[in-house]
Amino acid sequence: MKQHPSPSTTGNYWGATTSMFISPSILATAEELARKAAELNGLIAPQTATHLAQLIEAADAPLTQVWDATEHGSDQNNLRPDPAIDPRRRIVAVLGHYDQLLISEPVGRSAAWLYISHSFEQLGLHPRLWRLPRAISRWSQMHEGETELLEFKLMTCIEEVDHILDAFNRKNLRQRVLHSFSSSKLILDAGVSSSTGPAVLNLLILGTQPISEFQTFTGLQARETKRELTRLIGLGVVVMSSRRDDWVGAGLPAWFSEEILTLW
Repeated sequence: MKQHPSPSTTGNYWGATTSMFISPSILATAEELARKAAELNGLIAPQTATHLAQLIEAADAPLTQVWDATEHGSDQNNLRPDPAIDPRRRIVAVLGHYDQLLISEPVGRSAAWLYISHSFEQLGLHPRLWRLPRAISRWSQMHEGETELLEFKLMTCIEEVDHILDAFNRKNLRQRVLHSFSSSKLILDAGVSSSTGPAVLNLLILGTQPISEFQTFTGLQARETKRELTRLIGLGVVVMSSRRDDWVGAGLPAWFSEEILTLW
């Protein structure tokens, strides 16, 4: 019987994947991860995505700061994937090489974390928009065979992407934003009208917009809109654009994200 090279024992993980035997189910799951990550990137406006990435970075800091704590000698030039290789195989190869780095590097976890985060970014999986460290923290729970472990790794990543997709699903986001504007103590104490909720929802979806458009969406007069914006800016829910005069952007302070996104 012909022996196929194993994803975890092949030496060059970017170059050897063309000859690797990878089960169709693993390739299908890798494709699902890539598809959903692309969907996530298209769903979230750049301004909102920037704030989301900052929140995720802060939430995962207890893990990543430990992993980043030690200098290591991994060659950053080796992180570039070969674009000629099937993207699904490249994802599987990264997961396999991650395990090898854990074992072979003097400070394996630090090297492995840097490798997988950079590689996933280069593969277009947008790991800053979902909680890759939380997925990684679950991988040690699996002690089955190699194929099962690869499947488990891919599925934990998909679950984290699905969590953010669900949070930014338009129907879910609308329900949570409007509920927050009608029940949040911080919003109510600031004197913000619940009728401003739809305008903030629209701003979260768009990322940025002219103040005139924000006013139109609120249905308020200019003076009332200015007062509402002052309150919202004070809460961090809205920010003034640093690039364009008379534009506002979506803010995503931690307290607001906990109410409308249920990320954690």
